[in-house]
Amino acid sequence: RVSTQSTWGDVPGADYANASFTQLPDFDRILAEYRSGVDVPYCLFWRQIFERYSDSKVILTIRDPEEWYNSCYDTIGKIGWHPLLDTRLPIMRRAAYTLVPMLRQLWDWEVKTHWSVWRFEDKQAAMEAYRAYQDAVRAAVPKGQLLEFSPGDGWEPLCKFLGVPVPDEPFPRVNDKAEQLANAIYIERLGMAMTVALIALVLLFLRGLRAALRTSTSQRDLKRA
Repeated sequence: RVSTQSTWGDVPGADYANASFTQLPDFDRILAEYRSGVDVPYCLFWRQIFERYSDSKVILTIRDPEEWYNSCYDTIGKIGWHPLLDTRLPIMRRAAYTLVPMLRQLWDWEVKTHWSVWRFEDKQAAMEAYRAYQDAVRAAVPKGQLLEFSPGDGWEPLCKFLGVPVPDEPFPRVNDKAEQLANAIYIERLGMAMTVALIALVLLFLRGLRAALRTSTSQRDLKRA
C-alpha cells in the first residue's frame, strides 16, 4: 500500500521555509500500517519523524546536485504562485494545472512546501538548499542508523543496511526522467481537453446569450408594434 498526500492533509501554521511546525501530523496514525516512508511529504518532516522514532534507520538518497536540479527542472519542478506564470512549461501543462482542481491543489501545495522553500527559480540557491538538506541529515542521524545511498549502488548496500535478503531480481528503475516526461505529456493532453471544453462552454454561453438578446429585442419590437 502507498500512503498519499491526502493521508496527511495540510499542516496548520506550518513554516516550511524554517522547518518550524507548531502542529505536527499524526505520525502514529499515518505510519500505523507502514514500516517506512519515502519522498514528499515524509522528507519535509524527516527530523520530526526521526525524533519520534529515534531508533529508526534513515536512508539518504544521494545525487549530484546539478543533476538533481536539471532533472527536476525538466520534469516536476514548479515555479511561481500560479501555474500560468511558469513560462518554462508548455502552455497546455500550465492550463491543466490551472483548470483541473486536483492538479491546482497539488501545484499550490508543492510550491508552498518545497519548490519555493528551495528557491527553485534560482539554480544555485536550489542546489545549495539540496546540499544543506543532506548536511542536516548527516548531522542529526547517528552513522550507524544512516545509509547514504545512490540507486546505482543496487540491492546489496540497501539490503545489508536493512538486514533483509537480496532479492533475486534486477534492481528496479522507475520514476525516472523518461517516465516523468511521459506523465507530463498526459497532463498536457488533459490540459488540451480542458481548454477545448472551456472554449466550447464559452461559445455555448455566448450563443445562448445572443439568442436571448434576439428574443428580448423581438419581444420589445412586438410590444411597440
